[in-house]
Amino acid sequence: MTEFIRDNQAKLNEVPTAIFTVRMLNTGNDSANHDAQRAYTRPIRKMLHPVDEAFFAGNLDISQLSLPDRVLTKITVDDQDLKVGDLRDWEKIRAWAKEVSV
Repeated sequence: MTEFIRDNQAKLNEVPTAIFTVRMLNTGNDSANHDAQRAYTRPIRKMLHPVDEAFFAGNLDISQLSLPDRVLTKITVDDQDLKVGDLRDWEKIRAWAKEVSV
């Protein structure tokens, strides 16, 4: 994504651009999560000036990961008390997409 934005930065800055991130970490609605979310997209905001930015929970199917990735994910999930599975809120995603397309 970063490479695409870097390669197309001039054109993207000529049109209203919104960005979204799908993550399994930092999906809460408190200030610590918001700070972590903004830190994650800071390099992008240095290249673009998005009209809006959204963060959505994703879908994590541990069974689809390699063994080393499953082990690391399990450690992270247990350590941070995270949920796994399909956490996407399609209603919220569609509402945001409709809002920014106006």
